[in-house]
Amino acid sequence: MEDKGCLSSEQARALFDILTSHVTLTEIENLKYSKTVATFGPPLQPRVDAASTPLLRILLQSFINDLPGFRNVSSHFWTDTIYNLATALDEANLSESYDKGSVGIRRTLSTASASIVESVARGRLGGYPKQPPTGDSNYDRTNPDDIARAWDHFLQRIIYGDLLDKMFVKAAETDKLSDHEPVVQAAHQYALTIFAALLHHNLIASPRGQSMVSLLNRLHRLTPYFLMKQTLKIGNAASMLNGMTQLLLAKMNLSTLTSWFGGQPSDSGMNLLQQIISQVLNADTSELRRRVKQIEQSQDAPNKSQMEQLRRYASQSAEEQQRIRKDS
Repeated sequence: MEDKGCLSSEQARALFDILTSHVTLTEIENLKYSKTVATFGPPLQPRVDAASTPLLRILLQSFINDLPGFRNVSSHFWTDTIYNLATALDEANLSESYDKGSVGIRRTLSTASASIVESVARGRLGGYPKQPPTGDSNYDRTNPDDIARAWDHFLQRIIYGDLLDKMFVKAAETDKLSDHEPVVQAAHQYALTIFAALLHHNLIASPRGQSMVSLLNRLHRLTPYFLMKQTLKIGNAASMLNGMTQLLLAKMNLSTLTSWFGGQPSDSGMNLLQQIISQVLNADTSELRRRVKQIEQSQDAPNKSQMEQLRRYASQSAEEQQRIRKDS
């Protein structure tokens, strides 16, 4: 007789997916609080035993710490540089979506990123169920069911077979996708469809689409594609990652140029990563100021007393703002 108190394999898998999604979103959202960063655990805080974000810490240690270029970095890189950057973002007291009355760019991008992190976490904790190999190699790339089936076969052969090695060998021989195996071609179609759906949702269907397009254009102008291309050609993985890290942290200003010609080096200015972050935050701030000006000039604008209370609210601490939100 079947035990009604036990979950079937499908129910257990569905529950695992729900819990993984909930924990991932919760931990990512809690990163906006400085106390979460302060108790993140290794490698940001090596002396913390009970981490406030255990899932994110597991992913960081599993996929980032062991990468060439990161496995040998000093502990100060995490405890000083990354920790101070994360703390500074928390202390900036960035606005919430309900402060603006609409879903902002950061909320949209963080939700999209959370879905990717969630998939990685699900694979890290639950693995991928192994299925017996099939001899089916015919896939109709115009049929969604065939594309989904090909993606499953692709993952099975990547994880439990030698397809990844074969792909590298074939990529060294030719740059044509049509020369790869049918399962690789169909999996490429699946990944392309998912990526296109993500772009469509964030850039077209989302109300913040046009703002994100403008933001991407600014980032596009900042990205040194030629230098990145040259760096990615480096055969040694550790040297390549080290070169990319130096490229992101390089300060391209007049002081840097003069130091190349024997001038006195200076730490003034922002590096590329700082400029990218600054662009994102400044765009958000500029939009809020524009909306405030529109509200002040509208016929239904709040009176002077109400405007003064709103300005006073904006200058208060994050804890006080949170208390006011709960009371309202």
